[in-house]
Amino acid sequence: MATLDEKKGGKRSSSFLSTHPQSDDRVEYLEQLIEHNGYNRYAFEGVEKHREIQEKLNS
Repeated sequence: MATLDEKKGGKRSSSFLSTHPQSDDRVEYLEQLIEHNGYNRYAFEGVEKHREIQEKLNS
C-alpha cells in the first residue's frame, strides 16, 4: 500500500466517492492493527494456515 501511494506521487483524491479507502488510509489502518494486536510486522503470520487451505482445495 505504501508503494502504491508513492507511485501515485502522494496525490490524494476524495475518498468520499471512492469505493476503496485511499492507500495512506489503508497503511494507517494496518499500522494500528499491528500495534494494537502486537503482531510482528516482519513475520508471515497466517501463511501456514493459508497453505493448508490451498492444499485442501487443490486435492
